[in-house]
Amino acid sequence: MCAVVAALAGRPEPDAVFSNSDHLQTQTALAARYLGLLGKDWPATLRAKNKALMRRHLAPLDPVFSAELAPKDDPTRLENVPFPCVVKPREGVASEDVVLAGEPEQPVDDSQGCVVDRANAKGFAFEYMTSGRAIVLGDIGPWACAGMTGGRVYVRFNAFGIDPDAIQRRLGEGAKVELKDLDAEAWVDIDDLLSGYAEELRATGQDGEAERMLGLAEDATSNFLMVVPHKVQADPSVSTE
Repeated sequence: MCAVVAALAGRPEPDAVFSNSDHLQTQTALAARYLGLLGKDWPATLRAKNKALMRRHLAPLDPVFSAELAPKDDPTRLENVPFPCVVKPREGVASEDVVLAGEPEQPVDDSQGCVVDRANAKGFAFEYMTSGRAIVLGDIGPWACAGMTGGRVYVRFNAFGIDPDAIQRRLGEGAKVELKDLDAEAWVDIDDLLSGYAEELRATGQDGEAERMLGLAEDATSNFLMVVPHKVQADPSVSTE
């Protein structure tokens, strides 16, 4: 914000200050306020970007369980965590390693129309993904990978009636991504992701399911395709939404 104000000093008074970046809405609102211009409420823009602040703000109205963990915090210290639960970065939308483990209860049938109520992800999975790896064991759901600029998403096919055409129909309209066969890097990623998931399954006594996951990894080319952006940006920090 200080840099914006300094850059405008000595120039003709602006009529407006705006940014096309989701990451700079608070700075833009503060700059507009300093300059006496109409703008967004900066506390609201800060809460909209910081999920922990938003949860604390909404707690009186919507008492959903939430907890904030610092990078070196031990998650086992948390008590009474309800499952299933979602783990998200406090700020931003970049993904790290994700296993979307749900699988369809019935074969997919897109002739029924909208897939939202039947898909394992209910919409906009991996939207604005800038880095990381993710693997989807079931139906990725509609409007997937919209705005994706980096990272890789490995999607299940040849199962539950999911074929390449069904995956293409689920990609967001205008998403600058492509559906491709696996490469050497994909083999390593899938083995790593599913091996880690298998360890978690064994830790909860699901040995049979763990072996099934390892079997999928062994024959990855028969079970997965990958979604990658057409052009990966070298520096995800410059991505804008």
